[in-house]
Amino acid sequence: MKQSLVFHKVETVPISKVHVWDEVEARKLNLEGIKELASSIKNEGLQNPPVVQKTKDGKYKLIAGQRRLEALKRIGSKNIPVLVVKHPYDDENAKAVSIIENLHRKQMNSSEMAEACDFLVKSMKSSKKAATALGISQQTLRSYSGFN
Repeated sequence: MKQSLVFHKVETVPISKVHVWDEVEARKLNLEGIKELASSIKNEGLQNPPVVQKTKDGKYKLIAGQRRLEALKRIGSKNIPVLVVKHPYDDENAKAVSIIENLHRKQMNSSEMAEACDFLVKSMKSSKKAATALGISQQTLRSYSGFN
């Protein structure tokens, strides 16, 4: 990733204006986990707002937080607090941010982790940069991804 994640501000926006981009939409969500997350948000509140970037049409492209967005939809929320990034991301960088967030979730299986690590190494053109972005050693990254 060429730019750091810098937030402009927290905004509360209509949930209908937050859209999941195609590659993220294709991921399968753990429905049981979503139910648990929805229950937690309903009882405790949203602790970590999803990350979005504003689009030219006034909507918001979800970068990270698909499970939180889905959980809020399930409990009937009309509005959602979001962290709006200051600088727009291209699809590759947005996907990298999303992958980094998801790699730290326990529900990711080994094949998903390998695919995610492979993508990061290729997009960052360096296993060292990818490992640093993930907060893991290069050796751990190689064990996840199969890169040597």
